[in-house]
Amino acid sequence: MKKLIRIFLFSGMLSAMLCTIGCKHNTNIDSKTTEAAYPVEADCYLRRLGISDEGIVFVEDNLYCFFDYETNEKLILCSKINCPHRKLTEDEISNGMEACSAYTTYDDRAEYSIIYRNKRYEVYGDYARSIIYVSEWDGSGKKELCSFEGCVFGQMKISDSKLWFILNREHSVEIEENFNKSVNEFFPAVVNLQNGNITMCEQSWAENEEVFINMNLYFCDDKYMYFSEDTRKVQIYTSAVAMERATTGGTYAEETTSFTFWRMGIDGRAEQFTNFNPGNDGFISCVGPHTMFYHDSEGEWWSMDYASGVVQKITKNDVPEFETENERYYSEINEEGSVIGMRVKNFVDGTEKVAYFPPNEIRRFIVGNHIIFVHYLDDIESCPNPEERRKVYRIYTLADFFKGDFSNRKEVEIPSSVW
Repeated sequence: MKKLIRIFLFSGMLSAMLCTIGCKHNTNIDSKTTEAAYPVEADCYLRRLGISDEGIVFVEDNLYCFFDYETNEKLILCSKINCPHRKLTEDEISNGMEACSAYTTYDDRAEYSIIYRNKRYEVYGDYARSIIYVSEWDGSGKKELCSFEGCVFGQMKISDSKLWFILNREHSVEIEENFNKSVNEFFPAVVNLQNGNITMCEQSWAENEEVFINMNLYFCDDKYMYFSEDTRKVQIYTSAVAMERATTGGTYAEETTSFTFWRMGIDGRAEQFTNFNPGNDGFISCVGPHTMFYHDSEGEWWSMDYASGVVQKITKNDVPEFETENERYYSEINEEGSVIGMRVKNFVDGTEKVAYFPPNEIRRFIVGNHIIFVHYLDDIESCPNPEERRKVYRIYTLADFFKGDFSNRKEVEIPSSVW
């Protein structure tokens, strides 16, 4: 089997070299690659999952696995002959047995596991020290690529051998004697995955006892990362009031005052694009390679073109789910207001096409040439906690999807640990 896989983590592009199931031998690698479109995560938080045009990479039972769309098989990403694919015993280690290269000490500290351009990246973090490790795709040759003291990693996205992310440093401020409040400082940054060089943003965003900040990373390409700064005024309560409110989980009240959209370049320079007061209803809806779409506190929809800086008022029907280099993908909605399909407009040649979802399929995202639906095997009554429900991904090619042909569906059950 010849593969060179390009994989997404969240909206990030990943790639992997794979071996055959059973790890009987290494495979030859084809140099041909395919670019994939930007994914729509919908309601899914794909934190520990890599998706490509060819398959899905995930960690199950501490093993890197790959589901191959073409063969409909789940493979273990290991190149060793007759490997047991598990953690070795002390006797096996003392006897010189090599560890399984698919095995990972993946735990709660492993924020992300990424396979990208023939390399594996494991991202570990806590407030003492956060580290990015790099190894070969099969786990051999593992070493530290870079690290950060006193910070944890926030959201991450990959493009063109660059890992874009936002660091978070936490400390306490004293409100009154023996009563402190935790506040954060945020540092956007980019790491060159080829050499480990780090570029920090020229500025940081710091909370204090009166200001709460929420940072969100939306999109990145080979030159920029696009992120938002949601700033809120807070009303500090005394320790006595905080104790009374402990059952509701709150020690301060929030009021959103501004929502600012930023772009940081590979040189670390930050550029403010727009600022608006979102009130209770404002939010950024879609960020693509050309345009940002948002909803303001007055209930109006707007779009902003990066190149020209032009901001214009639009209707809700003009807001896509996501944007690629040449196309925008929109929800197709029926008269009752339910999403029943997808409409695609090519804004280069003006063509448009519509496709309708398979029965009982709504939650979805698109990666490259495939559309993937998230399907729960357990209903809400039998398993109220969505994190514990068993899930499968039902996978169709976009060509079949837009023809209405659902006969070639692939299906793989994904462990809850990847969410």
